[in-house]
Amino acid sequence: QLQADFNFGQFCQAEMIPASLGTAKTILAESESSSGDHGRLDVLGFFLLRNILTQCVLAAGADETSSVFMTESRYSTVKMGCEVLLGNLEAQSPQTVVKKYLSERATKQYLTFSDYNPEARAIV
Repeated sequence: QLQADFNFGQFCQAEMIPASLGTAKTILAESESSSGDHGRLDVLGFFLLRNILTQCVLAAGADETSSVFMTESRYSTVKMGCEVLLGNLEAQSPQTVVKKYLSERATKQYLTFSDYNPEARAIV
């Protein structure tokens, strides 16, 4: 369910709508009842790790002994996406999580971000 409704790659590239995070929030809430406090983040963390590894495998080098996916720039983007999701998804609305991610992306790119300015959102 999470894989079908939420694409971490799109999140990291700022190409998704906040509603896509709704499924992730639902899965976190459902895993709370069966796994306790740490179980929620473990489920999301495992999903994120699996997604990152899949992207690395898909971008494997021609000799299949290395990945060309995890460059320094991509690592920075993936790390920021993981930190924003793991640190905010439980307590914040999907809209707030996306705004936080866009704001952090803008800061890393030395851009000004305004949630109320469509042009600023599009540039990030």
